[in-house]
Amino acid sequence: MPSGIPDTICKQFDRLREHMIEVFMDEYEQHGDVTYEDVQPWILPVAARKLNADGITEEEKMLLVQEIRKGLAILA
Repeated sequence: MPSGIPDTICKQFDRLREHMIEVFMDEYEQHGDVTYEDVQPWILPVAARKLNADGITEEEKMLLVQEIRKGLAILA
Protein backbone atom coordinates (compact mmCIF):
# COMPACT_ATOMS: atom_id res chain seq x y z
CA MET A 1 0.00 0.00 0.00
CA PRO A 2 1.26 3.51 -0.69
CA SER A 3 2.68 5.42 2.23
CA GLY A 4 0.21 7.66 4.01
CA ILE A 5 -2.67 5.18 3.86
CA PRO A 6 -4.25 4.89 7.33
CA ASP A 7 -3.49 1.68 9.25
CA THR A 8 -7.18 0.81 9.46
CA ILE A 9 -7.41 0.77 5.65
CA CYS A 10 -4.23 -1.32 5.36
CA LYS A 11 -5.55 -3.85 7.87
CA GLN A 12 -8.90 -4.07 6.07
CA PHE A 13 -7.10 -4.61 2.78
CA ASP A 14 -4.92 -7.34 4.30
CA ARG A 15 -8.03 -9.15 5.61
CA LEU A 16 -9.71 -8.81 2.23
CA ARG A 17 -6.59 -10.11 0.46
CA GLU A 18 -6.48 -13.19 2.70
CA HIS A 19 -10.17 -13.85 2.03
CA MET A 20 -9.62 -13.47 -1.71
CA ILE A 21 -6.77 -15.99 -1.60
CA GLU A 22 -9.02 -18.48 0.22
CA VAL A 23 -11.83 -18.01 -2.31
CA PHE A 24 -9.41 -18.28 -5.22
CA MET A 25 -7.92 -21.52 -3.92
CA ASP A 26 -11.37 -22.97 -3.16
CA GLU A 27 -12.46 -22.26 -6.74
CA TYR A 28 -9.25 -23.73 -8.14
CA GLU A 29 -9.71 -26.89 -6.10
CA GLN A 30 -13.37 -27.25 -7.10
CA HIS A 31 -12.96 -26.62 -10.83
CA GLY A 32 -9.49 -27.87 -11.55
CA ASP A 33 -6.94 -30.39 -10.51
CA VAL A 34 -4.91 -27.89 -8.49
CA THR A 35 -4.71 -28.03 -4.71
CA TYR A 36 -2.98 -25.79 -2.18
CA GLU A 37 -0.34 -28.50 -1.86
CA ASP A 38 0.36 -28.06 -5.60
CA VAL A 39 0.76 -24.30 -5.17
CA GLN A 40 2.80 -24.39 -1.94
CA PRO A 41 6.19 -25.16 -3.59
CA TRP A 42 5.86 -21.96 -5.65
CA ILE A 43 5.32 -19.59 -2.71
CA LEU A 44 9.00 -19.24 -1.79
CA PRO A 45 10.29 -18.61 -5.34
CA VAL A 46 7.50 -16.11 -6.04
CA ALA A 47 8.16 -14.31 -2.74
CA ALA A 48 11.89 -14.17 -3.53
CA ARG A 49 11.18 -12.79 -7.00
CA LYS A 50 8.83 -10.18 -5.59
CA LEU A 51 11.70 -8.76 -3.50
CA ASN A 52 13.02 -7.21 -6.73
CA ALA A 53 9.67 -5.82 -7.90
CA ASP A 54 9.30 -2.13 -8.66
CA GLY A 55 7.37 -0.06 -6.16
CA ILE A 56 7.75 -2.42 -3.23
CA THR A 57 8.15 -0.71 0.13
CA GLU A 58 10.74 -1.57 2.75
CA GLU A 59 7.95 -2.83 5.00
CA GLU A 60 6.75 -5.20 2.25
CA LYS A 61 10.32 -6.40 1.74
CA MET A 62 10.62 -7.14 5.46
CA LEU A 63 7.36 -9.11 5.39
CA LEU A 64 8.53 -11.08 2.34
CA VAL A 65 11.86 -11.86 3.99
CA GLN A 66 10.00 -13.08 7.10
CA GLU A 67 7.78 -15.30 4.94
CA ILE A 68 10.79 -16.67 3.06
CA ARG A 69 12.65 -17.43 6.29
CA LYS A 70 9.57 -19.13 7.72
CA GLY A 71 9.23 -21.25 4.59
CA LEU A 72 12.91 -22.16 4.58
CA ALA A 73 12.75 -23.16 8.24
CA ILE A 74 9.92 -25.56 7.41
CA LEU A 75 12.02 -27.11 4.64
CA ALA A 76 15.06 -27.56 6.88
